[in-house]
Amino acid sequence: MNSIPDRFHFSSRLAGGVVSTVLEDAQQGRVAAVFRSTFYVDTPAGLFCVGNEALTPSPLNLVTAAPVRTDWRASGVRRGTAVRVSAGDIKIGGCFSFCYSNAARWTPAPLPRSWTTMDLERGLQAFRRQVRICVPEDGFGRFLVSGTVTCGGSTLTDAARYSVSGARAWIAAAIAGGKKSAGDCVWVRSLSGFGPGLTPSGDDFIGGAMIALRALGEHEICDRIWSETQRQSDIRSNPISYAHLRAASDGEGCAAIHDFLNHVVTGQTSRVADSLADVTGIGHSSGWDVVVGMEAVLDGRLRADRR
Repeated sequence: MNSIPDRFHFSSRLAGGVVSTVLEDAQQGRVAAVFRSTFYVDTPAGLFCVGNEALTPSPLNLVTAAPVRTDWRASGVRRGTAVRVSAGDIKIGGCFSFCYSNAARWTPAPLPRSWTTMDLERGLQAFRRQVRICVPEDGFGRFLVSGTVTCGGSTLTDAARYSVSGARAWIAAAIAGGKKSAGDCVWVRSLSGFGPGLTPSGDDFIGGAMIALRALGEHEICDRIWSETQRQSDIRSNPISYAHLRAASDGEGCAAIHDFLNHVVTGQTSRVADSLADVTGIGHSSGWDVVVGMEAVLDGRLRADRR
């Protein structure tokens, strides 16, 4: 068991946009989930995540000065622990407090405006070469190398292949001809909440697609997906996954996701492999699932631009 830090009061270094907004209105809440290096706080104003100094920047993340060795579960943070927010300070039961008044606000940088279709094509080619080397068996990643209608994958991919295929076709049609030509996005209904885990594979796919659509300026298409996702997530997903989806609907994900998107779209082939490794290291398969959703959008945009 890791040792409890000598000091129980920590400063905060970075606060994502969602965290900053939540803390402006929140007064109290409760710990919603606890892991070794992070825990989630649910308040009437919204949900956010607290982590140590190694936590990656993200819209929901509050990066604190707590040392990497800190184990929140071993240190006494429990699900249901009362949380109080006041005067720039967050108190977690009687265990920890975090000053956030001087935390820098983090938001992802937008894509540069100077990228071209040739840049995107070059970046996607580098990405696909790398995928053939490192794609895992779990999650939606197999769709990147075996197609979306091929049987013989895992039980998860076999169950999702028609929904993912439908999503790719709908996204491509919407980008090429506008949202009216794509019809109803019924695929959102089957992918919302689909799969196990804190953020199910289907939700991660949807989130990745929305982030990429916002970055490329396809706002109407993203809004349509989010509208349908909202109707489904209250029923089929969990609050933490829903909070990440809400951030994605505004075009925001963690820093690694935006770095990867930037490197692919701008054709920075020498950086694609490293940024792919960073984003696909998120969760058990969450990073890969997000990448599959993003690739569906980037492929649809490339096809439309070629025409």
